[in-house]
Amino acid sequence: MPILIKIGTPEAKCGFVILLMATYWVTEALPLPVTALLPVVLLPLLGVMTTDDVCVKYLKESNMMFIGSMMVAIAVEHCGLHQRIALKFLLIVGPSPRLLMLGFMLPTMFLSMWISNTATTAMMVPIVKAVMEELNEENKLKRIEEDEEVEEGKDFKPAIKEDENKRKITIMIYLSIAYAANTGGTGTLTGLSLIHI
Repeated sequence: MPILIKIGTPEAKCGFVILLMATYWVTEALPLPVTALLPVVLLPLLGVMTTDDVCVKYLKESNMMFIGSMMVAIAVEHCGLHQRIALKFLLIVGPSPRLLMLGFMLPTMFLSMWISNTATTAMMVPIVKAVMEELNEENKLKRIEEDEEVEEGKDFKPAIKEDENKRKITIMIYLSIAYAANTGGTGTLTGLSLIHI
């Protein structure tokens, strides 16, 4: 910190980042991949280099944006936000497969206008998974209640057909998200220029 505060030149700020990274690297206070990405955050914050100049040293800017989107998706999944979104989403839209598909496609299309298609899909997948798990859990509870009411000599063909139906709906919703991300991607300047070509 004295290097950063007392000297304050761009070289001193860069030296501070290097010393900080070396300390974290040796002590492993942070995971090594996080330590390796510290310059992407610290150098622009300290005014040494722009974000574009730093990111080019790692990967192309678009790839760094993709990595950032994937980090957001993992953070959403880790903190359980996707489950909260899924429950709220089910309360608003309802369990109808058509409305579920529409409800997933519209935000995916909107997000993919600003984030890359793949990153948008990666962010939506945990939410879809949580919604489908909630629906399956709800259906299991209903089936248990029905089994208790019906006598023992029950035919299990409807239950098998229902499981096959759920599997098809899940596949359909995952595919709809991918298509929605591609459709929303055409709303960007790059996508529009490709359409005109």
